[in-house]
Amino acid sequence: MYKKKDCFIIVDGYGTGAHYAKYLSSIGIESLHVESFAASEGVLSSYCEGDYIDNVTWDGDIDEVLEKLKGRNVLCVLPGKDHAVELSDIISHQLNLSYSNIFELSKARRNKFEMQEALRKAGVRSIVQFKSDNLDSILSWIDKDNNNYPYIIKPLESASSDGVRICHNQEEIKHAFDNIYLNKDVYGNTNKEVLAQYYLDSDEIEYCVNTVSLNGQHFVSEIIRVYRVRIDNSPVHDYNELLCPIEDSEIFNLLANYIYECLDALGIQNGAGHSEVMITSEGPTLLETGARMPGRIDLSAYTKAMGHNQLSVLFESILDPETFRERVNKGRRKLKTNSSCVFFISDRQGAVVNPFPADELVENYTHFHSFYWGAGNKIEKTIDFTNTPGQMFLIGDDKNNIKAERLKFREREDSYYLSMILTDEHVREELIH
Repeated sequence: MYKKKDCFIIVDGYGTGAHYAKYLSSIGIESLHVESFAASEGVLSSYCEGDYIDNVTWDGDIDEVLEKLKGRNVLCVLPGKDHAVELSDIISHQLNLSYSNIFELSKARRNKFEMQEALRKAGVRSIVQFKSDNLDSILSWIDKDNNNYPYIIKPLESASSDGVRICHNQEEIKHAFDNIYLNKDVYGNTNKEVLAQYYLDSDEIEYCVNTVSLNGQHFVSEIIRVYRVRIDNSPVHDYNELLCPIEDSEIFNLLANYIYECLDALGIQNGAGHSEVMITSEGPTLLETGARMPGRIDLSAYTKAMGHNQLSVLFESILDPETFRERVNKGRRKLKTNSSCVFFISDRQGAVVNPFPADELVENYTHFHSFYWGAGNKIEKTIDFTNTPGQMFLIGDDKNNIKAERLKFREREDSYYLSMILTDEHVREELIH
């Protein structure tokens, strides 16, 4: 008797999402890739065609997807990127899969205005906000709010910190609005409205809470404290530290309980979640939640620190639900080691003519674990997370030693970029000679 093969659908399996099909292939489960947008060359570099049984470019026709899935039993649909969340919901809904999220709240899992509205309607702490396609309307809303600066101005459906600006006066509001309205976001979509939100009093410290859910039961895989700096009124990641569930139990539990309320309000019942939160004078407040795994993470660093990572727990919830439920119900453990990520910040720009000096990191940083270079062949001045050149993971038992190596990296960082790029001075020297 013929037995249908289990299969996953991966929508936009790029970046961290590229890990899905590789993991599944390693345990003998097939994946079909669905492409929802025209990805850039840099994004496509993480895509491996051989990891999938086929690729479908989505044009709104579920029949084409079904044609590729003949003889296969679809277990679930997983989004690899922010842009894939709504399409994953659509496909999952049309296939009537049990492993899915509340379809009616799909928009709230992507649109930042709808997200905060969903929290507000559910009685969960949210951000005061206003959206419009008209600058004067936003300025009028701010005026009625007694000009309680600063405010955050951002796109409704972009990713990372693309277009996010902290504004202290009308001129900065106007500049931020003009930078967003009718311009393209990182996915190539036109921003037809602009979002204004209250600025949260959090001392530039953000928390990333990564979760896995199964049938409405939630588990925090890890919580990461992110320290940020401001560059041209934009919040830029400086470095982060992994929280210990035991030593940092008070803040860990505070954030976990709040995020569980947020996940419920957003209809996230199954799958991965990546939530960004700030702790204000009123308590934890959600910036946004992505119904997917975060980007630019080294899963091996978290496995060394915790004995698991979000990807392993995600597939455990799908393929071994009993073990997942046991994980949810048993007590937390101390970290096996500390983990910290340093985000590269460049105040230089230029064409890359030499590779990043990776050997320098390996040889001169005792706690070096891994690094990621994402700038390609051109370094830009860092103004937000979208053009951060790269990052380095440090792991070790002593937090003070890790801190010392973060500081050492910052002291030497500019010399690394200077050794890589073709500067104006180099060009002039070439012309002279």
